[in-house]
Amino acid sequence: MLYYLIKFLAVLSLERFFDKIIVEHKERIHPDCPTIYVANHPNTMMDAMVAGYAVGKRIHFTAKSTIFANPIASWFLKKVGLVPIYRREDSPDQMGKNEDIFIRLYEHLETGGSFLIFPEGISISDRLLHEIKTGAARIAFGAEVRNKFSLNVQIVPVGLNYSDYQKFRSDVYCRFGYPIFINEYRDNYEKDPVQAVKEVTEKIKHQLEKVTTTLPESELSDLVDFVNTIYKKDLMVEMGLETKSVEDEFFVTKGIIDAVEWYKQHHPESTKIMSKEMGNYLRTLQRLQLRDDFLSPARKGIKFRRRLKSWFFLVFGFPVFLWGAINNFPGYKIPRVLTDRITHQDTFISSVKLMVGIAAFVLFYTIQIWLSWFLFHDKSISIIYGLTLVPSGNFALEYYRRAQNYRQHLIFLSLFYRKRSLIYGLIQKRMALIESLNEAKEEFLSMVDEQKITSEEN
Repeated sequence: MLYYLIKFLAVLSLERFFDKIIVEHKERIHPDCPTIYVANHPNTMMDAMVAGYAVGKRIHFTAKSTIFANPIASWFLKKVGLVPIYRREDSPDQMGKNEDIFIRLYEHLETGGSFLIFPEGISISDRLLHEIKTGAARIAFGAEVRNKFSLNVQIVPVGLNYSDYQKFRSDVYCRFGYPIFINEYRDNYEKDPVQAVKEVTEKIKHQLEKVTTTLPESELSDLVDFVNTIYKKDLMVEMGLETKSVEDEFFVTKGIIDAVEWYKQHHPESTKIMSKEMGNYLRTLQRLQLRDDFLSPARKGIKFRRRLKSWFFLVFGFPVFLWGAINNFPGYKIPRVLTDRITHQDTFISSVKLMVGIAAFVLFYTIQIWLSWFLFHDKSISIIYGLTLVPSGNFALEYYRRAQNYRQHLIFLSLFYRKRSLIYGLIQKRMALIESLNEAKEEFLSMVDEQKITSEEN
């Protein structure tokens, strides 16, 4: 009962916290096979919730033993399906307990169950895929050995890709990779168990790299962010892709990462110069409180009718916005304030914000509905009022987003008329950067075509 209550609240909260949750390639999972899900881990508790949401059925989760230290927390976590794993860096004297934990996981797989492991062992939001530990492979082989390789255990990679690790109403793209069937490695394991475990672990790493937008090295982080900001939308338009599609964004970002990595290897000095110029350009925009896309030629394509429609929305939607903002303000504001006081660790911010948000909305919605009944003593009014809270809050968020976009338009017009030479200078700077990026793109694509022709000839 407790699990289903927590699941209901978690699903409700995730769908409210994120603007879009996209799940792709779930059909790759073989539903009749016991499954070990392995996921990248940029966002602590949020990762487990998103992965569980994407899988869509009850799964267990492994977690570091330190979060089970409190007896009450330990009872609660075990009730909702978390299993403690003892790490050498946390509890060197308790590593022996893992044997019992592994047996429990073997038994769980033997009944056709599934569980999730974060094989990096740590949660860091630096867009790198850190060293993959061997735990998932060892558990999978252990279960198969106990059952003479008859279980058909599959290891399924899960790529968690956030548009923003911390931001409320951001997007998350969950992509399942191809399953790794352990019984295919039986001969290798019987010859050399250690090498077989390493081989499967390396396969896990390779598959996770395919389903995530993680970077091969930290030095590329700023440059990839710069290129994404300045070039990605233009590139998507050029390729005929949908700029609001999370899936299309994923593939373009993967391509940008590959191109940036290749370009840095072959033109290290040019890469440094380009990165510096893009950084200076974006910092200038930041000082002016101006978004890059307002300098893009694509903005000229926005028709007057669309601008007029936005203006009507802002004018006539204001009363609904005001209603939604007033009634939802405590639920939105309190989590932000408390989160800033509770944690400053990047990987914990969204998780804490979500948990505090659940409590805040449940508390304040209850108080508000009770107050409406106290004031009017009319059950119908209280019910109708309660039903307006969530949709009016969603409308308020959309209104605020559009208002911010319109504010950007006004800032651009104000700067254009007051500092026309500055705007023209920034546009020319952007065009020069786009030209450099186009040249780099053509060189990279030429290399890709050459490799394709060579591989076909061989």
